[in-house]
Amino acid sequence: MINIFLLLFTKSGNERAENALTISERAYVTIGRPDGTVADIVWPENGTSDAAVIVYFQNNGRVPAKFNWGADSTLIDSVPTDLKATGQAQWNPPFTELPTNHLFQPMYRAKNRKGPDIQSLGTIDIAGGSSYQGLLWEVPAERLHQLINLDRMFLPSGKFEYCDGFGKRVCKRFHLQYFRGPLNRFLLLEESECQAYEMQSANTIPNYEYLSPCEIDRKELKVTIPGLPKP
Repeated sequence: MINIFLLLFTKSGNERAENALTISERAYVTIGRPDGTVADIVWPENGTSDAAVIVYFQNNGRVPAKFNWGADSTLIDSVPTDLKATGQAQWNPPFTELPTNHLFQPMYRAKNRKGPDIQSLGTIDIAGGSSYQGLLWEVPAERLHQLINLDRMFLPSGKFEYCDGFGKRVCKRFHLQYFRGPLNRFLLLEESECQAYEMQSANTIPNYEYLSPCEIDRKELKVTIPGLPKP
């Protein structure tokens, strides 16, 4: 009886130690750099070409994070066509729509049911303890000046997702707000968990089986050509 108790106690202790190791080692991605900067505007040197909104991410874990992100809407905003119009009284038609050029698409991995080929969404790896900066938008510099100076809040938003290195998939939605002078910077307004449907791929491929994009043991990578030397 004592031996059984010791066996169960040892097993429970090993499981707790393994869980603690997983938590301490896993990838953990947050928005923003270690100094608190969440995003920046990169202005063109000549002042007439495109400006960019850059968002920062940090992997606070120890293992690489398989990472994917993008804007959460096809439209940045709709603004008065007149570049000088910033006040509510000046909001008259016609309007100009500013499209997003980096829309969030959920990562996926799909295997052909009739063959060995695999389809997947391109992702990047953020090494443990490393930062990544991503391009959220590119818009004409004069339009970005207009967005910043409109008499309403400038609220960029997006989603990011990652694999934690132990098979778990995490997805977050974020909202930023740009504060004009004296701050002249972006601050994180809100961050929340994605709903399950936001992680579903909308563009399904016929005759393909959809697999977990965060699966660790990816058997399709072990497929070899018969008759050739093993790698």
